[in-house]
Amino acid sequence: MGRNQRLAFPPVLESITDLTKSQIDNLLSLAQTFKVQSKAYNVFNPSWIRPPTIVTSFLENSTRTKTSFAIAIQKLGASYIDFNTEKSSLQKGEGLEETLLTLANQGIDLIILRTSVSHQLAEFKENPPLKIINGGDGTHQHPTQALLDLLTMLEDGAPLKGSTLAIIGDCAHSRVGHSLIDLLPQFGIKIILCGPKEFLPEAAPNEFVTMTQSRDEAIEKSDRLYLLRIQKQR
Repeated sequence: MGRNQRLAFPPVLESITDLTKSQIDNLLSLAQTFKVQSKAYNVFNPSWIRPPTIVTSFLENSTRTKTSFAIAIQKLGASYIDFNTEKSSLQKGEGLEETLLTLANQGIDLIILRTSVSHQLAEFKENPPLKIINGGDGTHQHPTQALLDLLTMLEDGAPLKGSTLAIIGDCAHSRVGHSLIDLLPQFGIKIILCGPKEFLPEAAPNEFVTMTQSRDEAIEKSDRLYLLRIQKQR
């Protein structure tokens, strides 16, 4: 990734729409490079001037996302802290912004934050207390999961442009589904949303998305299937 792209990268990655197509392409290329290095040496080799200190803070439960970030951070040679929200001052009434400012003043460079509140990170975009990556916020977005899914599609060898992906399940409440809707059309992928009426949005989000309640129709018209569980907690 070139110097200009690094400087332009959003300090708060809340949504896929925060990234340009060029930045997404650079991220995919960088991820592939890191993946090759990881398989060969079980470690990446970034040229840090100073290894950053990165925190994960999950205000909502997680297994895969949190563990994936923890492994990646440590393989990158950065310092990793798991911020236990249940034992923090958030439980004593401290606001999230106060917590982030405290962490920033203690030398934390980046926080990966998950929250059950949709759009909660938007308030920090104008004046970020520190760099933030959205690890999933309510029913809004899960940008890093969508980028990972796109990388998987890229590596499976089948063409992206002109293909169709069917997202089947609880499309209305899936934050990764919302991120995919913003991401995949940039690579020429059409999307079919499929599920019972209560699991679909009221209208198609954009011109690249169609909707159906017929599972057979979705399967017949698609090249790839993306299956979602029911978001019972939503």
